[in-house]
Amino acid sequence: MKGIIASPGIAIGKAFVLEQKEVVINESLLANPSECEAEIEKFRKAVTETEAQLNEIIEKTEKRLSAKEADVFRAHLMMLNDPTLEDAVMDKINNGMMHADKAVKEATEEVSAMLASLDDEYLRERAADIKDVGGRILDNVVGNVRVSLDDLDEEVVVFANDLTPSDTAKIGGKPVVGFITRIGGRTSHSAIMARSMGVPAVAGAGDKVDGIEDGTELLLDGVSGEVIADPDAETLAQFAEKKKAEDERKAMLAKFKDRPGETS
Repeated sequence: MKGIIASPGIAIGKAFVLEQKEVVINESLLANPSECEAEIEKFRKAVTETEAQLNEIIEKTEKRLSAKEADVFRAHLMMLNDPTLEDAVMDKINNGMMHADKAVKEATEEVSAMLASLDDEYLRERAADIKDVGGRILDNVVGNVRVSLDDLDEEVVVFANDLTPSDTAKIGGKPVVGFITRIGGRTSHSAIMARSMGVPAVAGAGDKVDGIEDGTELLLDGVSGEVIADPDAETLAQFAEKKKAEDERKAMLAKFKDRPGETS
């Protein structure tokens, strides 16, 4: 299988499928305008919880990675506090008579679609950030607990439809040897962070990877964008040799990088 080269390197490991629980949206409309205030309060509480979560992620990301990588989540905080999303949610509650969960979902989709339609590649990739922020608000509105990478205790290749920046930040310090996503590209925040952490990654693999399940043996070549599932013994041995050579090359580069400059 082939995808977009998001971060170079070779990875071998069992698949960890990161599929978030689908939120069931309340599609019914509010019975009368007097119910709007309770839904607005529910939304505001979720925003406050989301802000606290993002601040915690920023703190942990600075410790695991660096202040530069934490800037991704400072940008998420700005998106959270930007009136564009909030105004859209308020309008859907007050004028569309929607419950808070439906209002957040629809407003997030609209803002995300607007960004995705732009010509600028960088701005198009920010659609994923809005989805991350909106998805976190939605989870807090309905009380949904996200599948987490926090409890991993063995080397895995993470597989997801799309890896949010929040998920990618959690990879730092965890036994994640690589990741694969169905969608996304080289300029997404998750790809940029993967490169900064030296984690091999392939993005935009599409529906070719739909057969991947938890525990599937995966070989990932972040140099060619190739992914192999359930390899035979010969292919696995060849990949292991390839990974060994790659690891040796990285170790040699690290030695040169750490060597003090010579003076004549």
